[in-house]
Amino acid sequence: MNAREIEKCIDDFGTDIYRFCLKLCGDKADAEDLYQQAFLKALETEWTLDWEKNPKALFFSLAHNLWKSDRRKQARRNMIAPCSNFDDGTEMILHSDESIEEGYLQKELITEVWQIIQALPEKFL
Repeated sequence: MNAREIEKCIDDFGTDIYRFCLKLCGDKADAEDLYQQAFLKALETEWTLDWEKNPKALFFSLAHNLWKSDRRKQARRNMIAPCSNFDDGTEMILHSDESIEEGYLQKELITEVWQIIQALPEKFL
């Protein structure tokens, strides 16, 4: 496809493709990226667009395939190195003056003391 055909496609049914991308992604920024990727992919390929058939369907399928490919890529990345957010306690430790080692040693000491207390005979409790 050439740039004039892409421009005509954007004018004719660009908003429908954008709405479809927004529905797939659920996020405005991701939808804009997907929208741009779909038209860029069409520009990079050397297809001839048949206006008698449904050219809008081509862009719907391009956007859907790019979205599925990105989801698969993210799933593979999460299997290799999962991303997780810090909980509030971890963030407080990271931003405090206390070192992580000291916090870990403190937790280990508390665990050991608790185990010793649990092992005491009934009459000492």
